Amino acid sequence: MSALKEIAAKYPTDKGPSGHNYIEKYEMFFEASRNEKLKIFEIGVDQGHSVKMWKEYFPNAEIYAIDIVDKTEYQEDRITIGVGSQNDPEFLNKFNEQYGPFDIIIDDGSHINSDMTFSFNHLFPMLKAGGLYVVEDIHASYWSWVQLDGSENFTNRVKHLLDSVNRHGKAGVASKANWNTDAVYVNKMVGEMDYWDLAVESVHAFMSIVFIYKSK
Repeated sequence: MSALKEIAAKYPTDKGPSGHNYIEKYEMFFEASRNEKLKIFEIGVDQGHSVKMWKEYFPNAEIYAIDIVDKTEYQEDRITIGVGSQNDPEFLNKFNEQYGPFDIIIDDGSHINSDMTFSFNHLFPMLKAGGLYVVEDIHASYWSWVQLDGSENFTNRVKHLLDSVNRHGKAGVASKANWNTDAVYVNKMVGEMDYWDLAVESVHAFMSIVFIYKSK
């Protein structure tokens, strides 16, 4: 099968070498599951290049995407496109109920802090156990001419997730298999774990892109 670099060149998405070159990072995380029957959900369609790239790269996957503008012209076999906003909870719920749960969610939408944060907080709980949530272009979270609503920088949300990965110190062992005998957790010395403490398995942050795994 063709490498992702070759496929990205075929479909001129800005994820490729001539743009952000996210494909180097994507291959690190996607190659092992490339042939699996996955459900992949991308926020943002633009000219349809990336959904076509994902369709070719994942030969057994179903590709789903949404955009606030009608992009259904890019629908085809194994590509389904909805029209709606990434900050509309009713729309996201309906889309997930109809097509989910998803194995991979990729946010390549508005890049507005409030939208990225809302979508992550809302969709991550709907992600399959062991699934992967990706947010692209987080460099834009620092740009004042993009972030006009004064909302918190999305990278701060990512930093808080590191607290969740470490369970806010609510466990004294690194393996969840040993929590039942962990004195710190069993004795409730520092409080109960919340949803995020239990759900966020790992965070992998790179320049402009972050990969967040959900616990199995």
